[in-house]
Amino acid sequence: GREILNEPEVEAFLSDRGFEILRTHEMDNQLVRAKLSNARVVVASHGAAMFHLIWNPPQKIVELAHLDWYLPGFLKMAYALGVPDYRLIATVDGKISISELNEHLKTGAKSEMPSTHAKKN
Repeated sequence: GREILNEPEVEAFLSDRGFEILRTHEMDNQLVRAKLSNARVVVASHGAAMFHLIWNPPQKIVELAHLDWYLPGFLKMAYALGVPDYRLIATVDGKISISELNEHLKTGAKSEMPSTHAKKN
């Protein structure tokens, strides 16, 4: 499958750094848009929920994806929306590297155009 096997660990890491964990599949679309409207950085698992980002593109997107399921559609969307910093963390074993995620979050905005967790300003 395409699920992130260490999702609880990823969520705990992000929560400890001030990210709000959103379960968009359990939320009304207006609420999702409102929550994302102030997001500066969004970390999201690859999936349809990332389309919510078209309403209020953040400054940075870190997409978490399993290579077996990855398609570059959200990369192209981010590029078209002018998101200055897009990063992909891909996994082959279903586990996201926390150290790689930490590095991507620490680095400044730069264009890297070759998941849904939101951090407020």
